Amino acid sequence: PHIKNYLPQIVKEINIKRKDVEERLRELGPPLPKDSTEKMQLLWNMVTEFCSNFKNTIGGRYITSQEKATKGVSGGARIKHYYYKIYKEFIGN
Repeated sequence: PHIKNYLPQIVKEINIKRKDVEERLRELGPPLPKDSTEKMQLLWNMVTEFCSNFKNTIGGRYITSQEKATKGVSGGARIKHYYYKIYKEFIGN
């Protein structure tokens, strides 16, 4: 057997593996920055996004109107509701 007979199959397998690796790299997302300034910017963005998500969750802003209609107030909005209820009672006394 000559390599010319196997070459098309080898090329096909290489292309399949290449596509698999490219898909996996896409799933992993963009590479981490190498420059220290870019690393700090990435960290800052991640902390800012976390804080924003936390604040919105406590405020009950991640609950859709459909969820409110079926489940009522939940999560951070429930905490906020009880807090204001207790606060009003405290101020009233």
